[in-house]
Amino acid sequence: MAADAGSFLEAAKTRRSIYQLAAKSPISDSRVLEIVREALLYCPSTFNTQTTRTVVIFGEEHVKLWDIIINIVQPSMAADVWNGFGKARFEGFRSAYGTVLFFEVKGGVEKVISSYGKTEADKAKIQTWQDVTNGMHQYYIWTQLSNEGLGCNLQHCNPHVDDNVASAFDIQKEWELKAQLVFGTPTGQPKNE
Repeated sequence: MAADAGSFLEAAKTRRSIYQLAAKSPISDSRVLEIVREALLYCPSTFNTQTTRTVVIFGEEHVKLWDIIINIVQPSMAADVWNGFGKARFEGFRSAYGTVLFFEVKGGVEKVISSYGKTEADKAKIQTWQDVTNGMHQYYIWTQLSNEGLGCNLQHCNPHVDDNVASAFDIQKEWELKAQLVFGTPTGQPKNE
């Protein structure tokens, strides 16, 4: 079956960072989960290692996540930065509908490195490719959610929040947090990128 290249291109063109999000969704939670599962099944991975992991958080758990993050991030920001920019931005993340957490399995490409990585440069490249894999998953999910009418923005609050998030959501120790994709019903215009 041939894919419609025009549809993908249009979805890619309309994907933008949207920060004004309501705690509503034009699609069901099960559809969000289906999109995430599709990404895990169909996005390429480094030597087919399939090391990307996701956790999708909705509702009260989403609010809990952003309360944890805010409590960690706020003290690290200067008061004028927090009051001038940070507070509104982070409370905006908190007031959205949900978050997709992206992880990579620590050591997930070690077997590949031992098989193919003959030099330190080889090993470094293979480990970098694991991050590229995660980025493809982020892009796929972001684009698909946007195509379904959700607004999204991608955040990188780690490594400061990693341990607290892992503890609060019972995340496996070998999973390394890479990014947070915030989503909800758009109530404002996309940020120019």
